[in-house]
Formats: sequence, C-alpha cells, structure tokens
Amino acid sequence: MWLFNISSRAWAWISGDGSVGSNESVYGDKRVLSSYNSPGYRAGSSRFVDSTNTLYLFGGYSPGLCNDLWTFNITSLEWTWVDGDNTTDGAYSYGELTKTSNTTLPPPRADAVLWDTDQNGPVLFGGQGSSGIYNDLFTLYIATPTPTPTATPTPTASPTRSVTAAPAATTNVTQTAVGEGSAVCFPADASVLIDGLGNSLQISELRSGMAAIGVNGRGQLVDDSVLGWLHNEPGATAEILVIKTLSGKQLCLTRQHLVYRMLGHSRDFYSVTTTASSLSGKHQPQQQRQIRQSLELGTSAIEVDLAEDIRIGDTLVDVAAHLPDPLVAIETFVTHNGLYAPLTRSGRLVVDGILVSCYGMSASHAVAYAALWPAPVDALRKL
Repeated sequence: MWLFNISSRAWAWISGDGSVGSNESVYGDKRVLSSYNSPGYRAGSSRFVDSTNTLYLFGGYSPGLCNDLWTFNITSLEWTWVDGDNTTDGAYSYGELTKTSNTTLPPPRADAVLWDTDQNGPVLFGGQGSSGIYNDLFTLYIATPTPTPTATPTPTASPTRSVTAAPAATTNVTQTAVGEGSAVCFPADASVLIDGLGNSLQISELRSGMAAIGVNGRGQLVDDSVLGWLHNEPGATAEILVIKTLSGKQLCLTRQHLVYRMLGHSRDFYSVTTTASSLSGKHQPQQQRQIRQSLELGTSAIEVDLAEDIRIGDTLVDVAAHLPDPLVAIETFVTHNGLYAPLTRSGRLVVDGILVSCYGMSASHAVAYAALWPAPVDALRKL
C-alpha cells in the first residue's frame, strides 16, 4: 500500500510486501487490530475511505474470489479482518430480502461497486462472480457504540511493594471508586505528547479533536487525534501510582490502567542501551536497529500489563527516544484534582514520556481496542 502526499508530491510505501504474489493473507482474530494482519495480494477489490479516514476493503481476486471485509487504520498502519470468509470461494448467504442479519454475507466477487452514502451505510453492488456477473445490492450496517469502559468492582489493594517514598503519606491507601466502577485514568497534571516537536499538554487541557501523538503497532510515533473521553471527571479523587524510571521520568496513573512493559531482564536492555551510546559511528546504526526491532509492539519482546502488576526492575518503553527505561521506584499519592482518560484513534498515548494504552480494566489492549473501536462493523445486510 502506498500513500501520496499532495503537498510534497511524494509517495510513501506504508504497508504490504514489496514482492509480487508473495504476500499471503493473514487473518488473525476477527475484529482485532494487529500489525500481523494482512489481506494479502489481490486484485479487483472494492474499497472506500470513510469520514474518519478508515479504509474499507471488500473481496477481490486472491487467487480465487473473496468475500471478506477489512479495514485499514491509516494512523496505526494496521489491518483488521472485520467480517466474511477467510478462504477464497467461501460460504455466503443472501438471507431475507431487506432484512438485517448477522448471517447475511454477499457471494465472493471482484470488481464490485462499493461507495459510502454517509447516512444509510456503505452500499455494495454487482461485480464478477465465479459463475457470472451479479446485479445484487447490499448495504453495510455500521454500529458506532459510545466508548464506555465496563464497570467492575473496586479492586483490592495489591501486595506490598518496595518503594522509596516516605510511608506516612502513602500507607493504607486504596483505590477510590469514581462514578461507575473503579477509575482507569490519569491525574489532571499528567503530561501528554501532542506533536513531533516534543511539545506536550496537561491531560486536563486536552479537548476532543485536538492533535496528539499516537503510537502504531510498530512502536512508531504517528500523528493522532483525541476522539473523546473514556473518563473526564474534574475534581474526582483516587489513588495514583507514581512509577519512576532510571531516566528520571515519572508516570502517574491509576492501578487498573494498561502500560507497555518490555520482557526480559532490565539489566540486559540497559546494558544494550549503554553499549549503543558508546559505540563508534561505524557500528552504532546496526546496534540501534537491533534496539528498534526489540521495541516492535507486535513482537513477543513487549507486552501490556495493568499498572498495578508492574514491579521495580521491570522495563517500560520511552517511545520518543525509542529506548527501554528500567523502573527504579513505585510511590503512591491521592489526587483530588480530577481524573482523565482520553481516547485516540491508535488507542495509545505517550504520557509523562512513557508508552501507555488508552484503556484499562481488561489486561488486553487488543480486546479493549476492539470493544471500543470508533467504528466496529456488525454485519452485512441485503437491501
């Protein structure tokens, strides 16, 4: 896949394989965004881009005809298999005329017409099937739920940690329930990276539609935007973890929020970082490439954990520097100035210099992203 910048009049290769006919489909889990997913090589697919800059792709020839539906997130540069069969010349069902059904699925085809009507959902017409040309008409039903995290009981206090803070200010403090269930948020003065120049804003100053820096599945900083709020409660009170790293960063968030953690021993990562910084110019680029490869979010080198499960000695991700950052202390305090949790298209943020998910409660970023994705597609229905 290629992207053309009208201003610079330059092309950028953003996804897919560089070889002809060598990139087979990788479906993954239905409705779960992943950097591994790919519709593979195909021709004659139908496509459109909606008002949120999400690319929809249906069917085509691969070889054999397809009736699968995909979306491509232009921010995170990742594919999602939304619906349809994961084989060529697969199953289909017309269902009942004019009735919406989760089992309705157009027959496999190529060269169909697919367009976005904005009001009544995308429309699919005709195309070349295995036995001839179709003249059938389908509409795509898109449901957009309000992004609201599932309420859960207030969590119990986690096991005692080794901390450097004076115990008088932090002992016997438990998570304060805010609204429906436990808060999964950041304090008002948490710092959010908003552009590639390193500028930031306090999280309480963000507004829907504002620019922010997100992170794609490859661990790369990307231009993103605030879609809305999973939580926005000025003046709310809750316990906040202060996670301190070797570089001097202090990540402040509630216990049930998701944080990216590097697997392996932090000493090993720190040793690699120190070695890379002292290498000569001749060898440094190769060593830096090795570090960057270890920061791929889609690899087994990184996992996402609840903040309360992070321990001293674990290694977080300083995504702006693209380097590991070992954790050296954990403290707590109680905020009375409000709790905030913005939602971005990529589902990720750089808060207080550290890579975090927009989500919490669930221990899986992928599951939370799929559940709260701004435009999940429920079914195809015939019109």
